[in-house]
Amino acid sequence: MNITKMKAGIGRVSKRDGASMNQFVAMAAAEKLAVLDAED
Repeated sequence: MNITKMKAGIGRVSKRDGASMNQFVAMAAAEKLAVLDAED
């Protein structure tokens, strides 16, 4: 997936979620970190 398609997808999903793109990416990173921490 190229960066343009990724940005468009994040924009669509974040708008539907009622969050800014930055908030959406931060939440996704936090969720990923929580999963990785739970595995340890």
